[in-house]
Amino acid sequence: MGAIWRVPDEKIKFPNNLFRKYHNERVVVVIEHSNFNFDKKEDVILIAPLSSQTLQHHCLDILIKPDEINRLEKESYIRMRAIQFIPKSLCNKYIGKMTDNIKCDILATLNLYINNGQVN
Repeated sequence: MGAIWRVPDEKIKFPNNLFRKYHNERVVVVIEHSNFNFDKKEDVILIAPLSSQTLQHHCLDILIKPDEINRLEKESYIRMRAIQFIPKSLCNKYIGKMTDNIKCDILATLNLYINNGQVN
């Protein structure tokens, strides 16, 4: 959990694709346990896309600021409502990883989203 990759942007879906700007690549974070991530029998991986559109974020999105660990280029949000499976083969450009604090935020947000229902 927490690895950050670049993937082809056209392969990533958002809840409302009408107003998004497409890029060549999209930064995503792996949100499944590393045991699944490294299992060669598994051909898909669970990710959440990142977006630098900070004015259009949802209350479940998690703000990430660039640092030497994640090696992001700009401040972004992890779009937790856009969690999805993608083929592992799309993850071919490793960037960095999330800090333990951000991993805890991801787990807490998943728990809120799944156990307490959707927050508006």
